[in-house]
Amino acid sequence: MRKYFAYSWVLFIMYFIFVHPAIIYYHTVSYSFLAQRDGGTALFYVVLSVLLWAVIWCAGLYLIYKHSFVARRNMRYLMQHGKRIEAEIIEVHKLKPAYRSTEYKALVLEARNLQGEQIWHKMQINDSMPQRRRFETGKRVYLRVDPRFEKYPYIVQEGAYGKINYLLFLLWIVFGFGVFAYYLYAYTTENNGYGWRFLTPGHPLISCAGMIFLFAGIIYLIRRFISRNSGKNRESLMVKFNGVKTMARVVKVSGTGTYINNQPQVEFNITFTDRSGTIRNLTIKKIVPLVQMNTVNVAEKEIFYLPGNPSVAFFAEDIHDF
Repeated sequence: MRKYFAYSWVLFIMYFIFVHPAIIYYHTVSYSFLAQRDGGTALFYVVLSVLLWAVIWCAGLYLIYKHSFVARRNMRYLMQHGKRIEAEIIEVHKLKPAYRSTEYKALVLEARNLQGEQIWHKMQINDSMPQRRRFETGKRVYLRVDPRFEKYPYIVQEGAYGKINYLLFLLWIVFGFGVFAYYLYAYTTENNGYGWRFLTPGHPLISCAGMIFLFAGIIYLIRRFISRNSGKNRESLMVKFNGVKTMARVVKVSGTGTYINNQPQVEFNITFTDRSGTIRNLTIKKIVPLVQMNTVNVAEKEIFYLPGNPSVAFFAEDIHDF
């Protein structure tokens, strides 16, 4: 059901990026004033549209390359230089298989982080050899962790390897040819002997590119907002695998006025003593379910913090979900 929900959102976005601007333009366009339109302005719109589509095409190619070749190269680096951590499987949940010959599983692992602290970590794996029963409750696996958290995906299962989906590169090449073909089609059918004077900000060659930038910006801001408020990001993984545990005194608890999925965000002012004996005062924000609001007023809470940067800390009760 979630897959079909995601597909419906993709179709919804594609409609407003490509179809809707074209419908509006071709139902309202008039070519009766092409002779009076300035050639310099037309040239500006041509250059603008080419720049917009060039940025879109290059950015898309970079993202595909980053999450394929770069990710595979980083995985190989982690296999050779990453810190090795032994973990015990305490939960296994089978998900839908990614391919016919593999099983897609969600694992909950118990391990000691790089500072010797006990942690729990969730990860999903593709089991290419399920008949060997390597991923069952009670069995042990090994992780490779980038201690500096510079090489994405930062944490990998030992022995894992990345696969390149060349279909994405093919689709992106087809997309580029499609844009080029539309330039030829638009010029052939709309110039009426006046060159590019038909090109306006409302033309799909410009408006569709603008919609891509708009939706990309909205999606980026939403993901950034959710990542910042949920705590599930690179920084939280650094604290989980490089952090040390201690008790912190809760000085003050207050609401921030922010709600995520109708659940309030709460601000905790805490104080604790780090390894060097320095007293630290921090503020930690987290989303608290309404049914748990009566549990926020406590005197002490267990936290994880980075020894090299004690200003970065998370509650121990949350760190295991990252």
